[in-house]
Amino acid sequence: EFWLPFGNLYAETNNIPKAEQAMRSALSVNADYAPAQTRLAFLLYDAGRFGDAIQYLESAYDAFPENDIISRRLAIAYQRSGRMDEAIARYEGLIRNNPNNAQAYLNVVSLYRQQASEAATPAIAEQLNTKAINAMNELKRVDPENPMAYLNLASIYLAQGKNADAETNANLTLQKDPTLYQPYIILATVNQSKGTNDYNRFVDLEKRAAAAVGRDATRLSGERDSAKSAANASFRRAVEQLNAAKLRATEPEALNDINNRINRLTTLVNQTAGY
Repeated sequence: EFWLPFGNLYAETNNIPKAEQAMRSALSVNADYAPAQTRLAFLLYDAGRFGDAIQYLESAYDAFPENDIISRRLAIAYQRSGRMDEAIARYEGLIRNNPNNAQAYLNVVSLYRQQASEAATPAIAEQLNTKAINAMNELKRVDPENPMAYLNLASIYLAQGKNADAETNANLTLQKDPTLYQPYIILATVNQSKGTNDYNRFVDLEKRAAAAVGRDATRLSGERDSAKSAANASFRRAVEQLNAAKLRATEPEALNDINNRINRLTTLVNQTAGY
């Protein structure tokens, strides 16, 4: 307790070396002093010293397993330090010891998905995504009201091109927590994909209708108009969903991405709006 306030004062004045020294002094008196472990972990993490931060983040996580900030930072520190396998083994062990540890499920799924994105072959990526899906289904079983289980499933299915499953789980996420913006991004992506498919069909039908005569020309023209109308409706829904995401997002990077997507989709809405 003596060293901790000194460390905090040094940190507030951005004297990180002195802050770190004070926290280490506190831990030299009591190596299990959780507030100093957590403060030192954050100092090292914020300084980009992810490998050094891990042992203190692990201790802080053990002391405060429900703290989302500690949990997320530990997962990221493992990633940045190239210790993914070790991290996965840790979280899988935590789940075995406590099958109700929701944050452990979320952390291990984040790592599975990271490994899947870097996998050398599609088969390995598929295996990792399957593990992620199984973990989220297990989290749904132990914590059925957890919106992040459904959000992760929606995101995984979207990446796999399983748009119907992605759409279902995005809507379930919003039922659990309507304040999240990410489900709206997923729904907008699904509708943009639908619109793009219909637009491509419209372009093909327009070419075929121009070359056809008689009844074929009439039929193809009708199908062409229907495809264009369907594309326009999907693009409009995507814009509405992105606007809903914009109302809920706060991060500048997310807002910038949303605005860029709205601008692109608005162009597509205009391109498919009648003749």
